[in-house]
Amino acid sequence: MLVLQILAYAVANSHNTNALNNVDTLQSKSPINIGVMAPTTGVRAWWGRGIPLAAEMAVEYINSRTDILHEFSLKLVTNDTKVIIPLLILNLY
Repeated sequence: MLVLQILAYAVANSHNTNALNNVDTLQSKSPINIGVMAPTTGVRAWWGRGIPLAAEMAVEYINSRTDILHEFSLKLVTNDTKVIIPLLILNLY
């Protein structure tokens, strides 16, 4: 959810298009790492597998556009949380 909020904020605040015609700026984009943590294996994988896929689609869309975050390149970093609810509850207390 946080990834989608960050991407929505980036889209909404990408009004500055002064550097779009500058090829040097487009080729030397600064990377922004976006983290995604979801259960892609284990008992909760049935709902977690779609989260990294949706984030990857959003990152590819943003990176392919020249009018959104034109000075930056998003990089997706994913992690399988392998959530097992009983163990998670025990570790919280």
